[in-house]
Amino acid sequence: MNKKIISPEPGKRILHLRKKLKLTRSKFEEITGISGSTLRYLETGERELLPLKAKLLSNLFISLFKLSEEEASADFLLHGTHSKIKKD
Repeated sequence: MNKKIISPEPGKRILHLRKKLKLTRSKFEEITGISGSTLRYLETGERELLPLKAKLLSNLFISLFKLSEEEASADFLLHGTHSKIKKD
């Protein structure tokens, strides 16, 4: 059976943001309800960061923890790029 290759980069970006907030996995779980083991699998690249989970994490980082959209957008978490935000 072939093992799917998962990029570790999205997990590194999640880890960076969590550490910036000075939160342990346990404290992050307590605040958000996202299990510490799920977070560990995402941060280490053992589990793929899917778009829906990226959007959820992005919303938490931006709304709950007050990080900027630029540093915590779903596009940034997934791809390391920033989406162009249209301002009217």
